[in-house]
Amino acid sequence: MAKENFEKLYEELIRNLYAQSTEVGPFSQYRNYLVSPDGTFLGKLSRNKYDAESISNPYGNYGSKYSSTSIFNPYGNYGSKYSSKSPFNKYANEPPKIFLDNRFYGHLTCNKYHSHAIDTETFLKRIETESRFFN
Repeated sequence: MAKENFEKLYEELIRNLYAQSTEVGPFSQYRNYLVSPDGTFLGKLSRNKYDAESISNPYGNYGSKYSSTSIFNPYGNYGSKYSSKSPFNKYANEPPKIFLDNRFYGHLTCNKYHSHAIDTETFLKRIETESRFFN
C-alpha cells in the first residue's frame, strides 16, 4: 500500500512539475499524443477505439500490434522490449514523448531511471479512466 501511495504521489509531483512546460508539441492539430524522439508521430492518446489515429484502435496505424508505428507492435522499433525507442524496454534511452494539451508532459517508459519518466503501465491505465482521453 505504501508503495502504491508513493508512486501516485511521485506521478502527481511529476505532473505538477511539467504542467508549466514550455515545450510545445510538433503536432498542434492534436491535443494529447505520443511522439518518438526521432519525430515520428505515434498516435493520439484517446480511448476511442474507432478513431483511426488513436492508440486504442487495434486496427489503426497507432494501435495495431502489426503496425510499424505502433507502440503495441512487439517486433517494431516503437514497441519491442529490446528497442531503445520503446516504452516497454526497461533500459530505453529514447522512449516516446507524451504531449498533453500539446505541451511536453514526460517520457512514456518503464525505465525508472530515465529523466521525466512516466510509467508506461500506469499511464496507459489512466487513458482508460480520465475524461481528457474520452474523445
